[in-house]
Amino acid sequence: MSTIFVANILALFLSLFVAGAILGAVFSHTRGGQAVVAGAKRRLRALVFGWEFPPFNSGGLGVASLGLTRSLAKQDVDITFVLPKPYPLSVPYAKIVAAELEDAGAKVTYATAYPSATAADGTPLYGDDMLSQVKRYARAGAKIAKKEPHDVIYAHDWLAFGAGKEAKQVSRKPLLAHVHATEFDRSGGGSVNQTVYDLEREGMCAADRIVAVSGRTKHTVVEHYGVPAEKVAVVWNGVDEATAPLQEPGRRTRLAHLKSAGHKLVLFAGRLTLQKGPDHFLNAAAKVATHDPDVLFIMAGSGDMEQQLLRQAAGLGIGDRVLFPGFLRGHDLHEAYASADVYVMPSVSEPFGISALEAMRAGTPVIISKQSGVAEAVPESIQVDFWDADALAKAIERVLEATPDEREAHAARGRLAAARLSWDRAAGEIRAVMDELALAGI
Repeated sequence: MSTIFVANILALFLSLFVAGAILGAVFSHTRGGQAVVAGAKRRLRALVFGWEFPPFNSGGLGVASLGLTRSLAKQDVDITFVLPKPYPLSVPYAKIVAAELEDAGAKVTYATAYPSATAADGTPLYGDDMLSQVKRYARAGAKIAKKEPHDVIYAHDWLAFGAGKEAKQVSRKPLLAHVHATEFDRSGGGSVNQTVYDLEREGMCAADRIVAVSGRTKHTVVEHYGVPAEKVAVVWNGVDEATAPLQEPGRRTRLAHLKSAGHKLVLFAGRLTLQKGPDHFLNAAAKVATHDPDVLFIMAGSGDMEQQLLRQAAGLGIGDRVLFPGFLRGHDLHEAYASADVYVMPSVSEPFGISALEAMRAGTPVIISKQSGVAEAVPESIQVDFWDADALAKAIERVLEATPDEREAHAARGRLAAARLSWDRAAGEIRAVMDELALAGI
């Protein structure tokens, strides 16, 4: 065998080896011993921290946690969802884990809500000292990160940011922080709780990427928390049958009976807090009531403004026209949407506003404040400034006086918007951010 022949054989093997190495670098990325083919999704393991999960929730944060968890599971994400305390809760699309909130043998109690969170059985979710519980939850995050395998950490809102940060310090995996609301929203533009603000900012700084529920929220995160704009992705919330089930056939509610008696129903559904603008709703209601004696106003929800609102309704002379059914959930809430002639969301500062999508899905005409994130997602909706009681009253009157064809056209546009803004869409965008983090090897 000649020397030239042997040299040619060796050169051939060498060229094949180099070509294979180049192709491997182009078409795959290896992280943690796992090869990832370019353009193909591998299964991801997400360690998710969230403060609430239906039916143990007080509002939109829990709804979003449910919708995103279900839809991420459909997109090849194995989810371990960590709640702050044990609940009788089991779902087929995620592993539910309870954080150990016992510290030095002292068991945490759950006595008051933040701001008004109760379980389905009426049991308050949170304890007397909210901040101490958040800190205990954070410490539990580190312990759980050692036990639960994961590729990415995903924390919902400031209540869970500390747990996500502690988990990251242990596992060195990337942290995705989801901002559903900020302290500037919860305070209604007033003075913020400095301690909560500091926890929010620390979590955002620790995160490798941030998801904001709207461009409005992204602006707040960048302007008030000093976060670089390129670090923040905007992902609008969604709605689907799991989070907003439609009315059960044949089931009639008290509100439906009011409709059959000839009343028109104007619905507010949300926490009775400054942020949600219930006082502005009543100011507009008083103006509408002077023009139409058949209109009733439903204020579904609970919160620290309830007694103030009762006094306000009486002072406006509409105490007998306003009903306070309390906090509604599940089918009761969505049947309220279906019974209403119009749903009004007059929020002072609303990061998104999932309730507007829920009402749209039920085919109910919707009026939303311009100061809401959902206004970006549904620009065709009726929008007013939250503070303009005259404009809000006129918008309500226009909807109530609309012809059947006009109402159906409005309802159809809402249904199309709700179908477009699905949780599957939102989860797909979040999965893309997770992929970026995982493949970058942060």
